Formats: sequence, structure tokens, C-alpha cells
Amino acid sequence: MQTRLLLGWLFSLLLTLPVTVAAEPDTLPKVIGGEAQRQLHAAGDIIYVQGIAEPLHARFWLIRNDAPIQAQHADALEVTALGMARLVAHGKPATLIIEKARQEVRTGDRLIPMPEAQ
Repeated sequence: MQTRLLLGWLFSLLLTLPVTVAAEPDTLPKVIGGEAQRQLHAAGDIIYVQGIAEPLHARFWLIRNDAPIQAQHADALEVTALGMARLVAHGKPATLIIEKARQEVRTGDRLIPMPEAQ
């Protein structure tokens, strides 16, 4: 229960702060579609993702790089946090369910693995 409260608090905090990611956007897993061929997805929807090589993580942050990079470090990427998704089935593509969403999730949005709770 405490882990769930902590994740909820972190999610709320993440959505209100600028987020900087130390990764190349092309190397991050990418949303390639969802059920019913819709372009926009929300909490509770199934999405399909390419680029999850190994199922080392069960949960992911959903992000979008739609703002110019204004990070202080050249190797960082400024992104918008969209929500959280959970891995349902590994494969090519992987199947995830959107657990929380602050904004709609679109084809082309990226994912960052969440650290596993200890």
C-alpha cells in the first residue's frame, strides 16, 4: 500500500515538474498503435510498443518530446510526462496497458522504464 501511495505521489510530482532524460529519443521504446486503430489513447487502453528488448521492467513512464531541448546538458532531452503504463505481454510488439494518463497518448510517443520498487 505504501509503495502505491509513493508511486502516486511521484507521478503527481513528475507531472508538475520539467523532466530531463539522459537518452537519445530514437533509442527509447516507441508506441506504434493500440486497440481499435485509434490515434489517441487514455487510461485503461491497450497500446503496442516496439523496442522493449527484454522484459526487465514492468512499468514505464509515457513521454513526449514535443518541446525544444532546453536542458543544461547536451546529452539530456527535455520531455513532457504523459502517464504510466504496465507491461502485459512481452513480444514484438510488446503489449502494455495505460494505468494513468495526464494527456492523451499518441502513436510515436516514447517510454522510459520505471525503477522497480524494492
